[in-house]
Amino acid sequence: MSNDNLMSKIELLQEQIDNLERSGFFTEKEMDRATISLRQEKEVFENQLKSEE
Repeated sequence: MSNDNLMSKIELLQEQIDNLERSGFFTEKEMDRATISLRQEKEVFENQLKSEE
């Protein structure tokens, strides 16, 4: 996957996380459950990006 694609995916995931956090709809515990998979996926893409540099 190209660096541009990885960066786009990372930015999209971060935007999704930010939107959930700003929604004010979730308690902190619910927020953790709602964002854990997004954060894990973001970390995978960040690691891929670092390994390609």
